[in-house]
Amino acid sequence: MSGLLLEVIRGAVHSGELLFSLHAIEEMGDEGISLQEISEAVHSSETEVIESRLEDPRGESHLLFGRTGQGRPLHMVFGRVHQRVKLVTTYRPDLHPERWTADFRARRRDR
Repeated sequence: MSGLLLEVIRGAVHSGELLFSLHAIEEMGDEGISLQEISEAVHSSETEVIESRLEDPRGESHLLFGRTGQGRPLHMVFGRVHQRVKLVTTYRPDLHPERWTADFRARRRDR
């Protein structure tokens, strides 16, 4: 499933068909994340789905970890709207190290 999911997300990013929530646009501005960095992180060899929320009342969503071309970690939450892929939010987990394990792939449980 996650391999197919990644291909669907990568296809939406590559084709320019990706939708953006207002929250995602605000976070991109607040944390200085460019569309280029999102594309790099989605296509990075390290990209993986690290959380899935299949039963969320707002709709299914998936948290992806990836790295930008500069090697910076990036988290991206994707969902679907009418069969299209939507970026719900994105942020730099290295700006919030207290929330994440050292590899930024799991939430810290000791908070």
